[in-house]
Amino acid sequence: MGMDASNGSLGAAAAALPLARMEDASAAEVERIKQVYHEIERRDGAAQWHARLWCRFACLLAMVLLVALSVIVSLALKASQVQAFVQPVQVTEDGKMILVGLPQDLLAYAPEDSQWMDMLAQWVTKRRWRGDEDGYKRTRNDWAWLYRHTCGYGSKLLAHDEVQEQPFKPSKTRASIEVKSITKTTTPESYQVVWHEVRVDKLASTLKEQDYIGTFTVGRVRPKTLAEAIDNRLGLCVNGYDVAPKVGS
Repeated sequence: MGMDASNGSLGAAAAALPLARMEDASAAEVERIKQVYHEIERRDGAAQWHARLWCRFACLLAMVLLVALSVIVSLALKASQVQAFVQPVQVTEDGKMILVGLPQDLLAYAPEDSQWMDMLAQWVTKRRWRGDEDGYKRTRNDWAWLYRHTCGYGSKLLAHDEVQEQPFKPSKTRASIEVKSITKTTTPESYQVVWHEVRVDKLASTLKEQDYIGTFTVGRVRPKTLAEAIDNRLGLCVNGYDVAPKVGS
């Protein structure tokens, strides 16, 4: 019986040995899996951190590019603008011009009444004059001048008149203008112009003479191009107008 007990103990020990080895192997495998899992988590965390870092860098780079682009656009716009100045001068008795004061920004300069009146005389003449076929080049130049010296609501009126009258199409009507008077009204920035107009219709062989009276409101405009600055050195413009035949003429 002692022998049988010894054999039973040996059998149990032999059976427990593989089981212990399996448990050890399982524990080692579990530990290895845990280590792999932690390593994956660490790498995922590092990848997310790098992703967030790259996202921040990309946002910062985009902001820098936007700021740089805005600066470039603003500089380009500023460079494209015409910086017009007015230098007052004084003419001496012997015809020499003397600079008076410092140059002023175009719109800071206050034009004299004589300068407004001179512009209005030209505006009326160019607007109402009609010539023959050889004068169409002058007509186009006159209307380009008119648009450069018209602003605000006056520009809409001028565009409407162009559509209605078609000044660039051949016509048998000829018109000459003689400005008779220009006076400043009590309304601020308003002038009244009176002119005599002679119209000849070659097709009907008729001649019509009529005095007209026009009320003009004036304003200022900043030239956008060098050509506009040369053509309109003082930035004077007609902001609105109303023309009618003079009663009793």
